[in-house]
Amino acid sequence: MSKKRVHEIAKEFGVESKQVISILQQHNFNVTKAVNTVDDAGYTVVKNQLGGKSNGADTKAAAAPANPNMKKLQHLIKL
Repeated sequence: MSKKRVHEIAKEFGVESKQVISILQQHNFNVTKAVNTVDDAGYTVVKNQLGGKSNGADTKAAAAPANPNMKKLQHLIKL
């Protein structure tokens, strides 16, 4: 994995950048802004600290149909 920006990590875990910055600073990573980059070690620290909240937004998006009429269509197909 390459370096990721703090705001990208925050978005992935569904939290604010401030929370990710706080976690990284507690583990002696030199980050102060959401645009700072973090290496694999920093990403792993955040992942372990947030305990698998990753892709929470992606899961919700996948569960809901993109088109509201899609639910009606899926119901008709099952019949």
